[in-house]
Amino acid sequence: MAGGFPLRKWSANEEFLLTDVPAEHRMQRELRSWRPQESHATLGLQWHPCLDSFSFATKTSLVTSFTKRSVLSLTVRLFDPLGWLAPVVVSAKILFQATWLRGLDWDDPLSETDALQWKTYQAELPLLEQIRVPRRIYPGARGLGVELHGFADASEKAYAAVVYLRAQAQDGSWLVTLLAAKTKVAPLKTVALPRLELDAAALLARLAAHTKVTLKLPEVPLYLWSDAMVALGWIRGHPTRWKTYICGQ
Repeated sequence: MAGGFPLRKWSANEEFLLTDVPAEHRMQRELRSWRPQESHATLGLQWHPCLDSFSFATKTSLVTSFTKRSVLSLTVRLFDPLGWLAPVVVSAKILFQATWLRGLDWDDPLSETDALQWKTYQAELPLLEQIRVPRRIYPGARGLGVELHGFADASEKAYAAVVYLRAQAQDGSWLVTLLAAKTKVAPLKTVALPRLELDAAALLARLAAHTKVTLKLPEVPLYLWSDAMVALGWIRGHPTRWKTYICGQ
């Protein structure tokens, strides 16, 4: 059960893992090995059982008439709950914010310059299908060294946070895996860069806390990184020293 609902369409890349699952609850009713070229889709992702990796599906109808309505549809087309495509998604959000500032109606055509930017973005989306994200995040036993590292940064247009897991293999080497990321577009009202960097740090703190709980890693060391010296100074200082906004963050 998850959220009060019985789970269905179970799938695995090893047959023995499904022997106790009723056939009507499996993705494939018959127990068999997956073929190398086979995959199946879930929530906008493709899972490749033989490679045990994920890829992204971007094959959708092309936008030919670029309006505020059509580019909004293009912006939300990528379903990326873990933020693996954060650099691409936030670029689309920044583009849409710029489009919004033009003051156009929903079905007014964009300018030639703006339309060209969206056309380029759309043309590059299929390249995402070449990306493969390994499902496995541990190179060996979980008893070996495991750390969580998070990074936060900001620009005048957006800010972001990302969390990685660093795990030690049996041979002593370390594997670094992207776990999750979050992005936010900067507000329309001009905000000083140090405040945006503080917002990024707050976003990272929430993302890292959620990641630790979700992966059940309460004892794993957590390191959060930022090169924003002003924001770090605010974080280290007592909240009563700062203005309301900074204190709240």
